[in-house]
Amino acid sequence: MLSLQVTGTRETTIELRAIMSANSGGEAWNLRCEVREQMIDFLQREHPQSLPHYRGEFGLTGADTLRVARQERPPAAEAGKPAAPDPERAAEK
Repeated sequence: MLSLQVTGTRETTIELRAIMSANSGGEAWNLRCEVREQMIDFLQREHPQSLPHYRGEFGLTGADTLRVARQERPPAAEAGKPAAPDPERAAEK
């Protein structure tokens, strides 16, 4: 048995419920994980425009994303200009 239902919609999301059966609890868990991964893979490959995008993610590299998450400043060489003085260290002097 397999069924796919839309159970909810919001401004940026659609909630789906996939109903399927398996012979055991372990097989059911593996099947749920596999179906979810395959659905996400399909959407990413075939309909990437249908997935939500947030303004802050465009143009960032992996290193930039980590830096933003950690609230770090880029190294001076990366920014293409001298590093700005650290206001906390200036107050210590």
